[in-house]
Amino acid sequence: MEDKISPGDTIMVYPSKEPRNGSVVLARLTDDAGGDVFCKLYTAKNQGKEVLLTSFNPAYPPMEYRREDFRFIYPVVEVRKPLTY
Repeated sequence: MEDKISPGDTIMVYPSKEPRNGSVVLARLTDDAGGDVFCKLYTAKNQGKEVLLTSFNPAYPPMEYRREDFRFIYPVVEVRKPLTY
């Protein structure tokens, strides 16, 4: 299966929009939570207090965090792939 987002791709996000369940998001943890950046599928749980991030690759298990562990969560609205020759 081809990756939805690959190294070298460019993504466009809407920082002013709230993500919806099932959206692809760009998310960054706070420095206290590790500061990692993810591009994954988003699911809000427990009235939005918890966030489940799921990889496109089933070999990687979903990751669950508290909403306050994030510096930002932006929905991805476009992926641009470079042309290859």
